[in-house]
Amino acid sequence: MSKYTQAEKIMAMVFPTEMARRFLCDDFYQELLKVIPPQKCICQFNIIKRVRLNNLALVKKTIVEFLANNNDYVYALKDIYFCDNLDNIIINRLILGFVYFISKTNKEFKDINITTDRYSICYYDVDMLHLLTGK
Repeated sequence: MSKYTQAEKIMAMVFPTEMARRFLCDDFYQELLKVIPPQKCICQFNIIKRVRLNNLALVKKTIVEFLANNNDYVYALKDIYFCDNLDNIIINRLILGFVYFISKTNKEFKDINITTDRYSICYYDVDMLHLLTGK
């Protein structure tokens, strides 16, 4: 699968509709930026696997806690992803979308491929598409 095709499939999962993309980028990710420093998601220290995995765990925990305290977002996200609960696969999609958002809105990181650059918490030694789909 070409990188372009893989990126398209990943983005289709993260942003299933234009309305979903607008909600996530203009609202949800803006709220996450208040509780998650972008430097946890993309930084030079993430090249160390232990640091990257710790930052990933911190981001995941923060998102889960944020959602536990904000039911309106939970309901909106369930509607976006057509699901009954926000399981690990959905949380992983939110993380991927959030890091992608950071990479595209921060001049310093705009050229980073978040799934292949070790500065990103979304880099891992497995296929990100596999991680997102669970297949």
